[in-house]
Amino acid sequence: MSYLTAPQVAARLGFSRSQIYAMVAERSIPHYKIGGAIRFNPEEIDEWLVQSRVPVAQ
Repeated sequence: MSYLTAPQVAARLGFSRSQIYAMVAERSIPHYKIGGAIRFNPEEIDEWLVQSRVPVAQ
């Protein structure tokens, strides 16, 4: 498995890089610091998206 960079996660989610870095600073998105670099596990990002889902009102 290869980890994603912040720009890759931003492109995948349709966010800006600054939004991703802000979420990292807030610890609201799962990430790792590896040798000073921020990396993201794509499976954890997918799970985080599912957990962040807001159900539609009926």
